[in-house]
Amino acid sequence: MIKGLSKLFLILFILFNIRNIELLSQSKKFEPQNLGSGVNSKCDELLPIISADGKTLYFCRDNCTDGLGAQDIWVSKLKPNGIWGNAVNMGSPLNNERNNFVISVTPDGNTLLLGNVYHKDGTVGPGISLSKKIQGGWSFPERVIIKNYYNNSSSGSFFLANDGRTLLMTAQRDDSYGKKDIYVSFLNDDDTWSEPMNLGAAINTPEEEISPFLASDGVTLYFSSEGRGGFGSADVFISRRLDDTWQNWTMPENLGSTINTTEWDAYYKVTAEGDWAYFVSDKNSLGGSDIFRVLLPENLRPKPVVLMKGRVISYKSRVPLAAKIVYNIIPESKPAGKSTTDPDNGYYEITLPSGAHYEYFAESEGYISANWNLDLKLLTKYKEIEQNLELIPTADSIFCIRNVFFDKAKANLNKQALTDIQVGIDFLKENTDCIVEIGGHTDITGSAQINEALAEKRAKVVADYFISQGIPPDRIVLKAFSFTKPVISNDTDEGRALNRRVEFLVYRRPQ
Repeated sequence: MIKGLSKLFLILFILFNIRNIELLSQSKKFEPQNLGSGVNSKCDELLPIISADGKTLYFCRDNCTDGLGAQDIWVSKLKPNGIWGNAVNMGSPLNNERNNFVISVTPDGNTLLLGNVYHKDGTVGPGISLSKKIQGGWSFPERVIIKNYYNNSSSGSFFLANDGRTLLMTAQRDDSYGKKDIYVSFLNDDDTWSEPMNLGAAINTPEEEISPFLASDGVTLYFSSEGRGGFGSADVFISRRLDDTWQNWTMPENLGSTINTTEWDAYYKVTAEGDWAYFVSDKNSLGGSDIFRVLLPENLRPKPVVLMKGRVISYKSRVPLAAKIVYNIIPESKPAGKSTTDPDNGYYEITLPSGAHYEYFAESEGYISANWNLDLKLLTKYKEIEQNLELIPTADSIFCIRNVFFDKAKANLNKQALTDIQVGIDFLKENTDCIVEIGGHTDITGSAQINEALAEKRAKVVADYFISQGIPPDRIVLKAFSFTKPVISNDTDEGRALNRRVEFLVYRRPQ
């Protein structure tokens, strides 16, 4: 009996220690990680801004002798081995003899929101500025104009959301609840910004709210507050927007002791995937204040998004293009965001939040605008999709539509497809010297024989609809490409959905 009890206690002792080891391992998983000597130095590293893909870090370095001013902007790139490369001073025109810092970077990496208004004489004034990537560098920062903007406090903070259309800020204004509150402003058609709107009592308190950050999903807000209690003088909180009024939010939740300390905590930034948060601390630093990152628990992460990336290229010459990308929510065509390509290589990145069906357009001077769509209503986890967007020169065609999609193994037209097809029909009726080439495409599921027949059937369904609407058959050319011309990889459900399509190209009759 005694021996049996001894064995039982031994087993319980072993299980208890295994559990302790598991808990210790789990706690270490969420411990802050110093980004290392590539980023951090003996000086103070401040205000980290992480790119959407988590591979580029902008920050400012303070009180160093190797800069242009007291506070300069630096950038570091993540190496394939997961180590941050040696930071590089971004130089003029972003840096001068004044205090310089980045506030936000758009997902495409081609636009920076900067602190201060830059003047040509090298001085700066209160406000914010935008700089865009140009061939070989960055443009001179241009002032951002916000309607009826004023701030009765001597300090404030800003954040440009990933959609490029939403600007968050902190300020003390006539309708504030006490000290600085969080406000939102929206982009107008003339590229100015609307008058700031207070986010309301669900977010703001009589004390100071600081450093708002809207995650890539467009609804998850991270911010710091001195008016909600917690571990220190200011803690970081999370809240989620419930509707488009920007007044209704979930109850702000403290991020807990893994994130917050007994000191002043603010300026947290999160990647598009939502897994890592970047922040500044002087605890276990290499010198002054250093930049760290910490893994976020699942319940503190934003909703999933798709990171779309690739190049905009010429359909004919395959050269990269400088282009503008606009994306809307369909079927209501609600503006969801905008982006630009890198002028040097045509590269683009956009983030599309879950829960909506998107249509996105690429436009470049001298080329026909083209559109695609992607349904993310059922997206449950973060994904990256690589897709090159091909544009056809205006000299070779009138326009190209690639937005007619089909369900798996089906050839029936839905309401959205009919809307897009009608654009081509209306144009052909008004331009009798033009013809249309209709090409059917499939994903890679199934045999070549089945897909060839399905591609032909899809093209014929579209052609029959053209004919039913009064377009003569001799102005229609049918082609079936099966799975030979995918626009994106067939490795995912989303990719296969984009490849199940009909494209139609309208061009003038050969003379």
